[in-house]
Amino acid sequence: MVNTNTLMQGLVLLVAGMGIVYVFLALMVWVMNRFAVIIPRFNHILPDEEPKKKTRTARPKANAPAATVAAPVVATDAAQQEEVRAVLPGAVLRVEIKPGDAVA
Repeated sequence: MVNTNTLMQGLVLLVAGMGIVYVFLALMVWVMNRFAVIIPRFNHILPDEEPKKKTRTARPKANAPAATVAAPVVATDAAQQEEVRAVLPGAVLRVEIKPGDAVA
């Protein structure tokens, strides 16, 4: 048989622990909101750096031969299909290409 005193101690410990966590998280949210108001007032002392402009990479010309264009990773299987692996995991495009076909 379970001792009721031990069960009550467990429940008190559970409520106290959850209460402490809740109070800590509420205090943290309050402090973060206050800092969001206070910090911009002192931004003139130590300003943020300007974001760097992104540079574009050079695009190949429209009349450039297909050999000069960078091709994605291609794996060939036995059925003469090419598998092009995309940046996203699991995204695969299967294309059936015959010898001599132009690939862009």
